[in-house]
Amino acid sequence: IDGLLQGSGDDYAAFLPPAEAAESSRRLTGEYEGIGVTIARNHEGEVEVVSIMIDSPADRADVRVGDIVKAVESTPIPKGDLELASNLLRGEAGTSVSVEFGREGQESYDVTLTREKIATGEKTVGYRYYPDDDVAVIQITLFALTTTDELDEALAQARTDGASRIVLDLRGNPGGWVSEAKDVIGKFVDPEAGPALLEDTWPAGDGMVPIPIGDSDGARYDGELIVLVDENTASSAE
Repeated sequence: IDGLLQGSGDDYAAFLPPAEAAESSRRLTGEYEGIGVTIARNHEGEVEVVSIMIDSPADRADVRVGDIVKAVESTPIPKGDLELASNLLRGEAGTSVSVEFGREGQESYDVTLTREKIATGEKTVGYRYYPDDDVAVIQITLFALTTTDELDEALAQARTDGASRIVLDLRGNPGGWVSEAKDVIGKFVDPEAGPALLEDTWPAGDGMVPIPIGDSDGARYDGELIVLVDENTASSAE
């Protein structure tokens, strides 16, 4: 199957074995119990933290994007073994897990975290307000089926807090539902500005089909906005 996909000419088609497909589905519509990080292999094959959910156990312990998962419960994480790291980090809410992280320019450090219920299908948007700087940070970790509704709540809170500036953090966001992404754009950009994206209909069609920006039902944010992305911002998040 992998060979077939590699020969298809589609750089973005991939086959997920059942276990990985189930994990992907949980991330889009379900929940898991863990420490609130997204991990991926970096260029050196190490297991790296690419996203941290606001107000998660990892966030409160000052785990940072770019930290390397060296060991979990004294079990070393070999290069490239993303599955082992994921399985060890997840566990029943309320249980503790000790993790050794590496950080560039520093010695490795150990931290013990208490796992919590991380409802990815219910909480993909994090919010934090910095009153001294008059800045609201809105983090979108994934485009799931509830993301637009969560964003509405975050924007409403930003208006309540009187924030005149917003940082939209899409670092480490792997994508998700395009329907949600185009609706999120509509919270900041007038639909008349143009399409959200162009869909290549090859081989079924013969051209690029414009997918419109979502028409916001609520008030559109028109204040100062900075969007943060990194090399792990992918797919519909791009």
